[in-house]
Amino acid sequence: MISVAEAKQIIQQNLPLRRTINRPLADTFGKIVAADILAHTPSPHFVNSSMDGFAVRWTDVDDASAENLVSLTIIGESQAGAPFLGSLTKSSAVRINTGAIVPDGCDTVIPIEDCEVSTDGMVVNLRAVPQKGQHVRLVADEYDAGAVLIRAGTVLSPARIALLAQIGIVEVRIFKPPTVAVISTGTELVAYNKTPNELAGQIRDSNSVMLQAAIQESGGELVMSKRIEDDPEKIRKGIEQAAAIADIIFTIGGASVGPHDLIKSASQTIGFDQLFWRIRQKPGKPFYCAKKHESGQLLFGLPGNPVSVLMCYLQYVHPVLQYLSGRTFEWNVVYGRLSHELVNTQKRAEFLRVKLQTAEGDALSTIVPLAKQESYMLTSVTEADGFIFVEVDAEIHEGTVVPVFLF
Repeated sequence: MISVAEAKQIIQQNLPLRRTINRPLADTFGKIVAADILAHTPSPHFVNSSMDGFAVRWTDVDDASAENLVSLTIIGESQAGAPFLGSLTKSSAVRINTGAIVPDGCDTVIPIEDCEVSTDGMVVNLRAVPQKGQHVRLVADEYDAGAVLIRAGTVLSPARIALLAQIGIVEVRIFKPPTVAVISTGTELVAYNKTPNELAGQIRDSNSVMLQAAIQESGGELVMSKRIEDDPEKIRKGIEQAAAIADIIFTIGGASVGPHDLIKSASQTIGFDQLFWRIRQKPGKPFYCAKKHESGQLLFGLPGNPVSVLMCYLQYVHPVLQYLSGRTFEWNVVYGRLSHELVNTQKRAEFLRVKLQTAEGDALSTIVPLAKQESYMLTSVTEADGFIFVEVDAEIHEGTVVPVFLF
């Protein structure tokens, strides 16, 4: 067996290469930009109004006051998408809508609420104009051509997608989400939406659907999910099929030392080389990792118990999928204070599921390990906020600040 630290190091040393791909803009939500995106036009790219009102020349209205009423002749209208094509003359004004082009010769916009229009609609009267250039959006006020709008490594949010649409970006170079295949092994398994034959020892397959959700959360793209009975040739063919379409392969079960633990030999017959097998940890000791060196594909042989599956996934696989999808190779970690002393007298490191309790005014949460920690107990995960790592022979005193890996 190897240590948890050694397993992490081996995985990081054998990460597949990131790949990039062009995707239609509308299909990029949540994806990671692979290269800086520059503006090829300024914003705004024409002078326009930020208010409904009247476009005027400052020299015609700078002396307007309550005692000095300024009257301007209305000579036309500039609408969004239908600009006024003439030029302003002395003592004239043009009606204007928000976003409409400011006509030639205009340098100031008066909001409609500050104007008095004659009953015949031909004259606008002004009593005050506070500032020259008000409510006029100049070219490049927001950004100029050549500005970096979105940097590589940025997650595409709805607002960022809108920004790219605004400048006419049709496709975006993104990090290609890693494709993932899941093979759940075991003659005892039936689909989660089927009724198991308890007399035959059947159980529902909860692992496949759990991993499907986890893969999506980590930025991966599930391309295959199937259950295979404990048959060496069927398992070999299943892994071969997965290797033809997926960057990362997960197998569930069949990685221990029993006569039906067939994953290692099946994967090795189709070119996967073992990186490690078995980690000095609880749960998840029989974790298996292999690599197909010519393609860079990784195979993770996960244990069969649901909690062991999720713990191994979060500790070793989640950061891999995050990295391949363009994010940082990291874990979602917070810190808290341990509620009571912990002593690990076992020969394996432990991943203990914990609750976080926060009292008003406390900067750090209190970490409370759950009483039930068995690897078949899914409630030890559903009722927990995360887990802590307790090394072999460790003694962690009450109140010690330790990291919590969040679910």
